[in-house]
Amino acid sequence: MPYRAQEVRVSNEELLDLTEQINREFTQIERTLADNLFLPQNNSPPAKPRDGQIAYADGTNWDPGSGEGVYAFFNSVWNLLG
Repeated sequence: MPYRAQEVRVSNEELLDLTEQINREFTQIERTLADNLFLPQNNSPPAKPRDGQIAYADGTNWDPGSGEGVYAFFNSVWNLLG
C-alpha cells in the first residue's frame, strides 16, 4: 500500500502555541551549544587520539608542529586547522 500524506489542520491559536514552543526549544539549544562548544587549550596531547578528534594545543608544552592552534587528528598525525 503506498503512503499518502494526510493534511494537518490546526487552529491559529494552536499554531501560535506551537510557534512559541519551537522558539523556546531553539533558544534552549542555542544556550546549550554556546555553553558546551568550548575547546580548552591543552598543554599535552590526548593519550589515545582517534581519527577526527579535535584539540587545541598551547604550542609551548604541546606543539604538534605549527605552534599554538586547533588541530585535527587524522592519518596518524595532528594537522593544523588554524
